[in-house]
Amino acid sequence: MKATVLLFVAAFLLASFAVFLRGKLKDGERKIRAGRQKLAKYDNWFVEIFFSDKLYAGRRDLSEGEKKMSFWKVIFALSIILCIVCIVAAIKIRR
Repeated sequence: MKATVLLFVAAFLLASFAVFLRGKLKDGERKIRAGRQKLAKYDNWFVEIFFSDKLYAGRRDLSEGEKKMSFWKVIFALSIILCIVCIVAAIKIRR
């Protein structure tokens, strides 16, 4: 009985984490999309000649943001999978 309750609590915590993380991922996706649009707007010959260091820094920041986003998407997927596993295990133990 204690294991079942513990598994349901773990599933609830994982689901809560996933909901919280999903909101943060949506915000991050919006910021990356805005960064891509801004980079495309200013990616021209004039900016490359006079402000190339800022342009390259923006490209680097965008690349790092995309890497972080992909890492947290994997964490989100793992939390959903672990939540499902906890629920299935709790149901199996209960029977």
